[in-house]
Amino acid sequence: LHQTWRWLAILCLFFEKILRAIHGVVGNWGASIVVLALLLRVFLFPLSRWTLKQQTVMKAKLAALRPEIERIKAEFKSDGVRRNEAMMKLYKENGLNPLAQLQASLPIFVQLPILIALYQLLINMYEIRGASFLWIQDLALPDRLFGLGFDLPWLGGYFNLLPFVMFAAQLAMARRMETAASRETGGAPPRWSFSTVGMPLVMLLIFYPFPAGPMLYWTCANVCQALEQGSTG
Repeated sequence: LHQTWRWLAILCLFFEKILRAIHGVVGNWGASIVVLALLLRVFLFPLSRWTLKQQTVMKAKLAALRPEIERIKAEFKSDGVRRNEAMMKLYKENGLNPLAQLQASLPIFVQLPILIALYQLLINMYEIRGASFLWIQDLALPDRLFGLGFDLPWLGGYFNLLPFVMFAAQLAMARRMETAASRETGGAPPRWSFSTVGMPLVMLLIFYPFPAGPMLYWTCANVCQALEQGSTG
């Protein structure tokens, strides 16, 4: 645990130096956060592109093996052990690693320490307190586009726009992945489901009251990722 916090502290210091250098050029802390998000997306683009390529190969192989997979499921319907053995044998014979599906989560695991480090940096950075950007009056507070006239538990009494932009980007990515998967398998276009909306909705609720500084970074990162996914799809 001590080593983890040590590495996070090093990341915080590293990003602070980069952010201050960007601010020295652009002169606005909000714009500096946006530029930092864009730079990190450029840095992570090869990993995202490689992951997407691996996913495409995996889906193509699964689509080709689907008749055989369905046959195995029907043949060993009541025998889970033999069914799993037959499936593993089929995967091995066709050079398909079931764990390869976890590669889709690799960019998330890489971005998580970055997000934590930037969150810690931006909520503790004195300079962004009171700093404005576009409609945001204070990067140290939620973006507060307008007041609701009433308070809600956890969500507060303001409409925050950034979490909804992030929600839309995540929803677009989830929808595109489901559509691509159904296209690969020859199935009908998927209907909207909880699996599509659920995670983006949970993220919206969690991040809604967060300060605008880290939300600005995370929203820009999600929008860039959605655009990358669209351009490579």
